[in-house]
Amino acid sequence: MGLNADAWGVQIDALSQDYGVTAFDMAGHGDSAGLKKAVPTLSDYVDAVRVNLTSPTVVVGHSMGAMIALKLAQDPAVIGVVALNAIYQRTPMASAAVRARAMQLRDEPSIDPEPTLMRWFDDLTSPEAMACETWLRTVPMDGYRAAYSVFANENGPTASELQSLNKPALFITGER
Repeated sequence: MGLNADAWGVQIDALSQDYGVTAFDMAGHGDSAGLKKAVPTLSDYVDAVRVNLTSPTVVVGHSMGAMIALKLAQDPAVIGVVALNAIYQRTPMASAAVRARAMQLRDEPSIDPEPTLMRWFDDLTSPEAMACETWLRTVPMDGYRAAYSVFANENGPTASELQSLNKPALFITGER
């Protein structure tokens, strides 16, 4: 949450040597307009990406992007999916924590990137951490709040959704 397509720069450079690559900012992030709904749903974010699927596509997403990618996996244009750090059946304690963060954001005039960066990076002075800090500080607050609220109130794919995947899927997760 809070990043933009630039976060995929290294991967885009590597993959584009052999494949066509398209990366877009999530609605309300980076250069992307926010969604037109006051209270968007995960389906709204999925639909915002779906309109760009014009040829057989492998969809890759991280975190909330992984939730979007997994929902898009049912689309006939999607021939594979890669889900990085996807949520799946949060514990009650994890659900409470992420919902508390979403509630806290309602009253915040801007994002404090430090807690997020501390979760993501060991070295806050690395070029990657500094780039993420810039993206987090410049994301439009309305877009961030809307996306984070959806993220906080979703619990990832259901077991039946995962069982019904009929195309290649790669799940990758890690702590940092």
